[in-house]
Amino acid sequence: MAEPKLVMKVERRSAASDEGFVKRQIERAGFRYGEAVCKTPEELVAACKDADAILASGPEFPKTVIDQLDKCRVIVQCSVGVNNVDVEACTDAGIMVANLAQFCVLEVRNHTIALLLAVNRKLMIADRMVHAGRWDTQTLYPVQTLYGQTLGLLAFGTIPRLITPVAQCLGMNVIVHDPFVDVAVAAEYKVAFVGLEELLKFSDYVSNHIPLGPRTHHFLKEEHFRMMKPTAYFINTSRGAVVDEMALYRALKEGWIAGAGLDVLEKEPPDKDNPILSLENVVLSPHSAGGTTGTMSGARRWNHATEECIRVLNGEWPRWFINPHVKSKARK
Repeated sequence: MAEPKLVMKVERRSAASDEGFVKRQIERAGFRYGEAVCKTPEELVAACKDADAILASGPEFPKTVIDQLDKCRVIVQCSVGVNNVDVEACTDAGIMVANLAQFCVLEVRNHTIALLLAVNRKLMIADRMVHAGRWDTQTLYPVQTLYGQTLGLLAFGTIPRLITPVAQCLGMNVIVHDPFVDVAVAAEYKVAFVGLEELLKFSDYVSNHIPLGPRTHHFLKEEHFRMMKPTAYFINTSRGAVVDEMALYRALKEGWIAGAGLDVLEKEPPDKDNPILSLENVVLSPHSAGGTTGTMSGARRWNHATEECIRVLNGEWPRWFINPHVKSKARK
């Protein structure tokens, strides 16, 4: 009798317990379960070489690792981003890749709006000033009225589509740049689809939602920040490496743009001498946009990922398929 298929849960560091939820679900479905903390490619290969499915939270899956996963049928990334998985290498190898497309999207939406409001109202500057014993509203001016201003959304996936009605409720105009989305969607959300240069030139706030991948690394460069208004703000709750961080620093330092709200940086945690940290016109948070007691609780976070693994091992396609073009050669 053939041994049951193996599902490996791998993390980069020991995280909050899922209270045994994943193990129970996997074994109840008739599969074997294993788990490991993997900090190096060698540890990852050793842990996953016999796995038929992998639940991943944190470890990098470069081509050198993927090429050694001879039995793996699917890698389920337990987050929205899949930038730590070489999706092209997986496709070449016949491995499906799935993510949690709906994981923490409302929380990231809320955090993006919070950053926008924080830079608009200069809340961090005001907070530091009052704590220092200064009560001087004139120092904060000018503060722009949000009503009638323009929010530019770079990419129009789930999160920016959730941001749109909130921004519109605040009285903002919303414009979008996303060459991969049918422009017919514009009418549904009451937004205007524009070219990249037009979005940068006319937006009072530019919010980045471009996913990180080989083609989008340092997508936003010096030339793009120079196109923005000197009164404009840049918001990023996607991935830091989509932006040339030194170009952003110069834009902020030299006044090409007014400020930024950043939940992500190119290197996390940042080096202590990262010059971005010295700027007063930047509001920073530690890649925490998706983190709430609800989203980060163990069982809830892993539920959909576990279901994806079970679905694939039972001969179905993933619900949140990153590389559906692998279907013709997917491993059985």
